[in-house]
Amino acid sequence: MIAFVKGKVVHVENDHLIIENSGIGYKVFTSINTLSELSGKEEAQVFTEMIVREDSITLVGFSTPQELKVFHLLTSVSGVGTKVGIGILSSIPAP
Repeated sequence: MIAFVKGKVVHVENDHLIIENSGIGYKVFTSINTLSELSGKEEAQVFTEMIVREDSITLVGFSTPQELKVFHLLTSVSGVGTKVGIGILSSIPAP
């Protein structure tokens, strides 16, 4: 389990960012709230959750532990997966 990633922000897209730590680039999917908060920063720390499925391993991360907690609450609802949970978080103000 990866609890958080701290390092240099090397790339930002509209649904993820890449954080380099010790020569490894971590692709972290996140909400628009976190992306806007970290945009323009050289260094960042994101609180993460590694989601292991049969066909993929995904790392999601958020700028605060509270946003991660809300993500956990959202994805605990039947039918709400990773992408939908991040989408909902992107449409509400950051907790």
